[in-house]
Amino acid sequence: MDLKDLVAQPWENEQLYECLGDQMKEIKEEPTDSWKRAEEPQPLEELEQMPKLEPMVERPSGPHIIKKFTCSLCSEKQLNYKIKEIQTENDKLVIIVGFLVCKYVELNQAVQLMESEAKLLVCNQHIPMVVDEILKLVGVQDHEQFPQNYAIQQLMTIVDSVQTSITAIQFWTMFNGFVHNVGKILEVLEE
Repeated sequence: MDLKDLVAQPWENEQLYECLGDQMKEIKEEPTDSWKRAEEPQPLEELEQMPKLEPMVERPSGPHIIKKFTCSLCSEKQLNYKIKEIQTENDKLVIIVGFLVCKYVELNQAVQLMESEAKLLVCNQHIPMVVDEILKLVGVQDHEQFPQNYAIQQLMTIVDSVQTSITAIQFWTMFNGFVHNVGKILEVLEE
């Protein structure tokens, strides 16, 4: 017997009938029983009467959460937690010098960025690269270690091309302050 015959004449197959009969006996319910249950309290009503649960994690609300900002370096749009706004002129100078050292920007672009009143926004991923490249250029491993005279002179040539009224000690102090200010970002990125 093929499948067509089985579907066309289901009650002629005794095994199928016995199987269905056993299942029907297990149900032990008349069709009208489900109608009677409809008059009983429904689970939805019971749920509405239960105290509402507080969410386990509170979602922040507001338009600032979903905003995207454009990185001043790579022009990619990033969510607000993946980008850092450079707040001070000192930090701005350090970042722009780092951009020049990394060869991310040309000198004329760096001067324009430095003179611009617009916010300087930088992807978090660029910050460690900038710090590492400046340290590599001056040949030190720790930002608190002051570089040798010849190495800092090489760095100061770049700094002077962007801002002339600053000494090597002043710039290195700014650089240390920058590293301390963004240290939390660097730690998170390393994890």
